[in-house]
Formats: sequence, structure tokens, C-alpha cells
Amino acid sequence: MSTAVICAVLIVICYFGLKSSIKRTKQGCCGGSSEVVKKVKAADTNKSNYPYSATLQVDGMTCANCRKGGECI
Repeated sequence: MSTAVICAVLIVICYFGLKSSIKRTKQGCCGGSSEVVKKVKAADTNKSNYPYSATLQVDGMTCANCRKGGECI
């Protein structure tokens, strides 16, 4: 009887693991949609009004949705 319970638990775990893998394959690693990220342009494009700048390095971004600035779930 305990063998049947253990097998049932393993089957359920495999089911949810496969379901998650298929979702990531279809929608990206973060589960985000394939919608295009809308870019917002600044009204004031005169660079002399913005004397400061910063460069950020971001590691760990793996999907196109993350690289475009989309929200990760």
C-alpha cells in the first residue's frame, strides 16, 4: 500500500514539473507574455538638461521579456 502512495506522489510531482516546463517553453522563462514592451520617449530630449548619467550592469536576465524591461512573475 505504501508503495502505491509513493508512486502516486511521484506521478503528481512529475505532472506539475512537466506542466511548468511546457509553460516556460511556450511563454519564456519568467512566464511573461510575448507582448511587445511599449517604449516611452522623454518630452525633453536636450542632453544638456541631464548632466548626470549612470551605467548599470544587470546579470541573470535570460529571456527576451526580461531583457526588454518586462515584468517577471
